[in-house]
Amino acid sequence: MLAPLGYPGIALLLFLASGTIVLPAPGFAAVMVAGVTWNPWLVGIAGGIGAGVGEITGYMVGAGGGELLDKVRCTNAWVCAHQWITKHGFLTLFLVAATPNPFFDAAGIVAGSLSYPLGKFWLATTLGKCVKYTALALLSGGAWSWWAMR
Repeated sequence: MLAPLGYPGIALLLFLASGTIVLPAPGFAAVMVAGVTWNPWLVGIAGGIGAGVGEITGYMVGAGGGELLDKVRCTNAWVCAHQWITKHGFLTLFLVAATPNPFFDAAGIVAGSLSYPLGKFWLATTLGKCVKYTALALLSGGAWSWWAMR
């Protein structure tokens, strides 16, 4: 299905997958399949760029959250994320984006609520997502090669 769209198709799929907040989406599976089929470095970069743009939705929820966020601001997780992003914003966002975890949406919401600069948020997120998706594409391509030799 994505084959005719190539790398822009991966970027589009990861944009759509990352644009969902908290809901699971098929991003990992698409990167794994594309990493076997195409250049894994380019798959990771295309996926990272698409995902970086898609993560802006969480940031915007935080920026405009108002009363919705007032209910969660007193939680320990919120206070911890707030402190980390306030003190080490770019590095925190990069590391959370670069690791496979379900917490990035929350980090994006916190960053938006803090009015963290959108350009810096996007850059940290995109670089982190590029690292994550490139590693995933390389691992899946390498695993497939190893399996095919057996």
